[in-house]
Amino acid sequence: MTTMLQLKPTITLELDGQEAAIIGSALLEQAHRCRDETRARLNRLIASKVYEARRRHHADAMQFFKSRYLN
Repeated sequence: MTTMLQLKPTITLELDGQEAAIIGSALLEQAHRCRDETRARLNRLIASKVYEARRRHHADAMQFFKSRYLN
């Protein structure tokens, strides 16, 4: 039996839309001011993940409301 090593840890956060927007904006602002390029890149990466999750959530919510109220 082989076990697969997971190199990327998975982090689950429960945020509402406003919290996600604030965190994403703060990470991008920190990335802009950061002198360490590695840390700046990491902040931009995390911010993009937060925004993408937020976008997917809004798309899923829109589909739900369309199917529920427009049919």
